[in-house]
Amino acid sequence: MRRSLPSSARLLVAALAVQSASCARTPGPPAGVPASRSGRTASVLACDEVRSVTGVSSAYDLVRRLRPTWLETRGQISIYNEPGMGLIIDGRKMDAVDQLQDVPARAVVRIERLRAEEVRSFGQFPQGAISVTTGSCSEG
Repeated sequence: MRRSLPSSARLLVAALAVQSASCARTPGPPAGVPASRSGRTASVLACDEVRSVTGVSSAYDLVRRLRPTWLETRGQISIYNEPGMGLIIDGRKMDAVDQLQDVPARAVVRIERLRAEEVRSFGQFPQGAISVTTGSCSEG
């Protein structure tokens, strides 16, 4: 003979299921980032997308126009004056994200937003990092 759960237990199970579903993260681009088309993703600005933008002079301008959420600070800021977000240009760790302004837009092949776990070898960046590759599109 099969026993059913009391109504209070069923209600608890239903409430937990709803809470779990509301906490689950849906994969996809962050809010404000258009869905990917033709192989583009929310975490990468590829050469074709970078070259399609006009009226920008620096890598900072490209990011600000195409992926402005990448420049937002999230979470706790370090009390030790460590940078929250890192910047990597052609595989070299830079001092600050503001140095994106020193990279000419025409030299950019690819810009990628990396999570903190992906940049541990460059130091502690609790906000992750922005990685810029320069050169020509045929190289990158």
